[in-house]
Amino acid sequence: MGSADLTYRRSRYGDPETEALSQSVSDVFGQLADNPILNGQLLKGVTLKGGAETPVPHRLGRRANGVIVVGQSAASNIHGGPSANAGVLAISSTVTVTADLWVF
Repeated sequence: MGSADLTYRRSRYGDPETEALSQSVSDVFGQLADNPILNGQLLKGVTLKGGAETPVPHRLGRRANGVIVVGQSAASNIHGGPSANAGVLAISSTVTVTADLWVF
């Protein structure tokens, strides 16, 4: 799954009420598009080795801001985030587990 392409092209209208509504929609969409968590990518089925840091490459095309565990195959404490390498996360787990990660 690739990164979301959050773009919005505002239409112009002649009457003031519709212009105001169009501007409000544009403003809200701009706030959403600026939220880095929405510009993420789901990494499914990532195997993390227990007791070790696992390098997990992502395809964001930029340094990641963070990661959220959205699923895991067993009870485990999973933590980590961006590494020194801009295209890789450094994730640790207390036991070997398969996880789904939202990286943003």
